[in-house]
Amino acid sequence: MNLSKISPGDIHLFLELSEKLLSEADGAKAALWDKKDDLFSSDCKKPVWCHLYELPILEHAANGADFLGGGNAICRLAGSKNQIAEACSLLNEAEAEIDAWNPTPEEKEELRPILASLYALSFSLTNSFRALMTFGLYLNDLIAIVRQGGPEAAKALLSAIKIDPTVIGCPSAIAY
Repeated sequence: MNLSKISPGDIHLFLELSEKLLSEADGAKAALWDKKDDLFSSDCKKPVWCHLYELPILEHAANGADFLGGGNAICRLAGSKNQIAEACSLLNEAEAEIDAWNPTPEEKEELRPILASLYALSFSLTNSFRALMTFGLYLNDLIAIVRQGGPEAAKALLSAIKIDPTVIGCPSAIAY
């Protein structure tokens, strides 16, 4: 996002969007947990995501967009004159689609093999965004600081762990 020329109204909209996004993510996580027996079979792959924090944030987000079929949304966002307003519009559209979706048993079976990856991507992107809102850096950036070493590495690792304790499984954290 290019945030070089934003109005106070856009800043307010961005903060509302951030709050809504994090709230929706928490709600989706709770809904998945409530339906875990219905969606996650005992032989389903377990979600793993800490390795995604090793990627630069743009690559991480692009992987998520590609996997979630959001390439078109990314193009819309990139081509928009007001990316914050467009992001709000995209979030509202996605919310409406999710609310309207009532999967058939066949659709649930099709979803099962990719559910772990879907969960991992969405959860890791949400956590990285949460880190941005909390510390001013994406989790990916915090892990990059850890990877570089130096005097800021310990603080970056502690900040990352506060957002998502699974970062301790990142190769950069393990090496540190």
